[in-house]
Amino acid sequence: MARMLGVQESYTDPETTYRAAKDRGMTHVTLTDRDTIQGALRLSGYPDFVIGEEVTAFFPSEALHVDVLVWGLSPAQHEQIQGHRFNIFRLVDYLNGEQLAFGLAHPASFQIGGLRAEHFEQLLVLFPLWEVRDGHSDKIDNALVQRLLQSSEDRLPELAARHGLPVPTQPRRGFGGSDDRSGLDVGTTFTEVPIEGDDLLHALRTRDLVAAGEDASTPKVAHTGASLFAGSANAGGRVANWTFQRAQRSMMLRELLSSATGRKLVGRALSVAAVSSRPFGSTTWQSATLREAAAELSRSGADWSHARHERLAATAEAAWQRVLTDNLQRIQDRAGRGRPDDEVREIAQAQILLAPYLSAAAYRARQRQHAQRVARVLADGGLLPRLPSVQSPRVAMFTDTYVEVNGVATVLQELRRHAENRGWPFTVVDCGPERRSGPCLETFVPVHTMAWQVYAEFPMHIGPILDLLRWCEDEQIDVIHAATAGPVGLIAALIAKALHLPLVATYHTDMPRLAYFLTKDHSAEELMWTFVRWFYGQCRLIFCPSQLIQEDLADHGIRGPFAPFDQAVDGDRFSPAHRSEELHQKLGGGEKVVLWVGRVSAEKGLDLLAAAYSSLRSRRDDVRLIVVGDGPYREGLQKRMPQATFLGYKSGSELSAIYASADLFVFPGLADTFGQVVLEAGASGLPSVVSAGVAVDEIIVRDKTALTVAPGDAEGFANAMETLLDDEERRRQMGAAARVRALTRSWSATFDGVWDAYRTLTP
Repeated sequence: MARMLGVQESYTDPETTYRAAKDRGMTHVTLTDRDTIQGALRLSGYPDFVIGEEVTAFFPSEALHVDVLVWGLSPAQHEQIQGHRFNIFRLVDYLNGEQLAFGLAHPASFQIGGLRAEHFEQLLVLFPLWEVRDGHSDKIDNALVQRLLQSSEDRLPELAARHGLPVPTQPRRGFGGSDDRSGLDVGTTFTEVPIEGDDLLHALRTRDLVAAGEDASTPKVAHTGASLFAGSANAGGRVANWTFQRAQRSMMLRELLSSATGRKLVGRALSVAAVSSRPFGSTTWQSATLREAAAELSRSGADWSHARHERLAATAEAAWQRVLTDNLQRIQDRAGRGRPDDEVREIAQAQILLAPYLSAAAYRARQRQHAQRVARVLADGGLLPRLPSVQSPRVAMFTDTYVEVNGVATVLQELRRHAENRGWPFTVVDCGPERRSGPCLETFVPVHTMAWQVYAEFPMHIGPILDLLRWCEDEQIDVIHAATAGPVGLIAALIAKALHLPLVATYHTDMPRLAYFLTKDHSAEELMWTFVRWFYGQCRLIFCPSQLIQEDLADHGIRGPFAPFDQAVDGDRFSPAHRSEELHQKLGGGEKVVLWVGRVSAEKGLDLLAAAYSSLRSRRDDVRLIVVGDGPYREGLQKRMPQATFLGYKSGSELSAIYASADLFVFPGLADTFGQVVLEAGASGLPSVVSAGVAVDEIIVRDKTALTVAPGDAEGFANAMETLLDDEERRRQMGAAARVRALTRSWSATFDGVWDAYRTLTP
């Protein structure tokens, strides 16, 4: 792919590389280009420099190759090596005959695919030195090589006999190398060699070595890629040149270059590009400033380290956050006045700041997956002990709502408690005002928060993408679960794609119908269906709260596969045992108590409830409607129902007592997917009057636990309420049946089923 884009493996100048290595404390330096020594020959006059080469060596008659590092060779030996490299056995015979120092480079790299256990057996016999710390490889790759050498130490005679090869006379030893392609990390991974009077090459062949320094990280790989891309732009690469031209038009670079630290860090990341006088295809002031910054830090880059990579990543993300926040704020301030074309363009262009990190994360994810495959190959071939199978995948559930009062948050809080009690490696990931870590919970500070006018109490957070990405990498997450399809859920999808992880999602909210209720516009509903098809179409599994919801999604072109996420209830928390006659009297003032619980907003069917309650009150005065909850429609609803009592949000034991102390529950909504409150009411011993629809059909038994009314039939709703209020015995029987029905659904069974579904997604 890099070559298709016109990007070489390296643009570093040999003398610049040599000076950087010496500045970072290296006593001896080697340079190993792939299948050439032209760059190394430019340094042959330095007494502490060793000519090296990275040789692409093939198994005979197979399209399988490995990378062999050779040190101390001459131009004539280089020519001979090129003639032998298509037969790795002949190549090793030649290297041994010439008494050259040589070793196997990045043996577990995913770039070397298709090797079988028999190949690794032969490599163990052939190569005395193995790269156990490659600065461009993941620590999992490097650790795998170290384990292989340790486990095979006593088996070399056996392996040699099996493949008809000479028995090695020395143990296998490990070395380290920076594998630097960008000039940024020269000398940050290295080998310590005890010379003790011998020359370096003899010490490499005979003495114990110590591999030291850094493994790869996502910022490190990202900056390497960005530097190579910059080098390609300077060298005339068309794709890279076009990208830089577009990037320089955005305020993102102005933002990144606005501080001295930003200028220096970006300059070092692009220091390779600075050696050329050719602009990045542009004469803009941004291009000139970028080159000046690059030149500035390239003169003082001796202290480059992993920490500097982290600082550059933080600077890049800070610039991205600023561009995003400023433009989103301008869009909000404009409040629909005019098209936000410039702001959208700036936001889109700013994404190039994150692209290197997402690409690097994808690269490292492929490395880790390849290392796992290699480990299985080696275990199957008896070269490594078989690792214990993973019984429980590590799951990160991303959500846009957790601490708020709503049905989705209620379910996620129950799931988190259940996971903590079971000891599952499960974490709810959300955004909040401060960074917090707790059992099964990680809260990140958002980079920007916004709210819809109709959902002002539920802010929408845009999370710190690189922080979330880094956390998922560090925690070695196996499954990404998007509990919601808001901004945090979208970030979950992005991270799952970058890390090559299975994405699953829950359809908690009937977004298309909600869009219609909020706008009264069918085109908004259809637009939301388009989004739902796109978002859930990426998922390996879609959890649905009911079979009818699943069928509804399938009818709108969402293929699944689907899995159940059944509604459930805590039968101890919600129980008739919490009934208080004193509270009943306080709520109703001697009248019968009808209860509604939820978010006070238009899509909850509250216009229907208001009309039904007004009709009921017009013919009797012994009924009091209690509204528990809050929301944007509360003020308007209070004006329509002055006789009703509005209690605001309630929770915990207070909410449990209110449920149990009422006489009847009502649920007029049509845009819900859960109907969680109907289960809570049923568990509390209340029958319900509900609008017939997909949200409740699977959690009630018609005429046994609830009376159903055609959607929109206010008079029918009033009549159903009156029927149950006037028949105390029937109300009692239906309440008892509702509790029995509710208790058939337990959170334990629901969440155990969800966890079993997770297990199907990982090997």
